[in-house]
Amino acid sequence: MVIANLDLIMGWCVLDLSTRGLVLDLGPSWVKRWLDRVREKTGVTPGIYTSKSVLFSHDWSSVAKTYPLWVAQYPNYEETGFLSEPWTDGWDFGAWNSSLIFHYTGTGRIPGYGGHLDLDLFYGTKDDWRRLCAGAGASAGTGEVKEVAISRSSLWICCFQ
Repeated sequence: MVIANLDLIMGWCVLDLSTRGLVLDLGPSWVKRWLDRVREKTGVTPGIYTSKSVLFSHDWSSVAKTYPLWVAQYPNYEETGFLSEPWTDGWDFGAWNSSLIFHYTGTGRIPGYGGHLDLDLFYGTKDDWRRLCAGAGASAGTGEVKEVAISRSSLWICCFQ
């Protein structure tokens, strides 16, 4: 059912492990099977989104070999703006050498928006981002990225459209 719905979405899919519920209880072998299945059916290499503490709760080495990491870690809950070098505890990323995206606050502020936002730092170029979000068989294009829409389902999937 979920895989069929992914056919309608162009972009990068992420298995969200931040809920620390059922998926974490099933462990890395189940996570890897799920990621492998999405990759097989869509042609897109999905990633994992989780808090940094989860990286040390299991042996993720079989997953880290293939699937990129989007990790969350906040120093506190104080409001902040964009940071090109956000705070981190200085520890490594477990089985991953590094994270592809670092989610550094849930209380971010940007000019022109009146509420809190999640702020993240992508470790790549604009072309890397376009390739990541192009999806299977789609062209990454050469135009400027004007907007990235984010939607979350109750099945712990985040897809960048």
